[in-house]
Amino acid sequence: MSEIVVDYCENIVFDSEKIMLHEAQSLWDLRIGLHFLAQQVRAFEIEYAKNHSDITAACVGIPGLEPQQLSLLTCMFHWFANMLVNHARLCGYMRGVLTHKIEPREISKNKTKVFCNEYVKSCVPEELRIWRHKVAAHFAITDPRSGDGIANTDFSVTPQLAWQRPYFMVAGFRMKSHIDNSESTLKPWKLTEIFERLAYRWWPDVNLPELKLTK
Repeated sequence: MSEIVVDYCENIVFDSEKIMLHEAQSLWDLRIGLHFLAQQVRAFEIEYAKNHSDITAACVGIPGLEPQQLSLLTCMFHWFANMLVNHARLCGYMRGVLTHKIEPREISKNKTKVFCNEYVKSCVPEELRIWRHKVAAHFAITDPRSGDGIANTDFSVTPQLAWQRPYFMVAGFRMKSHIDNSESTLKPWKLTEIFERLAYRWWPDVNLPELKLTK
């Protein structure tokens, strides 16, 4: 590990033998982990599409999946959301240092935080960011914010894993609360679809097995 590409779109490259060795290792670790999770979910998708070609969509208890499989897939979405945002924040920091927008170990916490936040918002799809903030990082029901209604807090702990052929997804349905007339702000997202959507920026040399729909 020597030449590290932080962002292929912006052609941000550096030599980790000269600077930011630890940051480079952390970035590499996260990319390996994200790829692993995407591979695991894609394997589930291929197998499920093959064995349940008659099921187009399902949610809250997907037919043909064991309880342990449902739990593992749900956790993979939690892990992926947290890791992807962490990865993007680190990329944002390294980008800032390499383009001289922020200083290494910037003691002005707010400056670094704002710069990294802006990069995350420009790269990570909104639907994943919202889900990460309301579910994966902490359930909204345990840390309600001023804009959270009962629909958001209740939905944060509601089983959300769904199947929409040929993908597994979360937040595939909307929840409304008749108690306070609120509606959940969570939006659906598909783990492997987002992994492939972001490949051009962060991992263009990584490919997931192709989804082949079986009739």
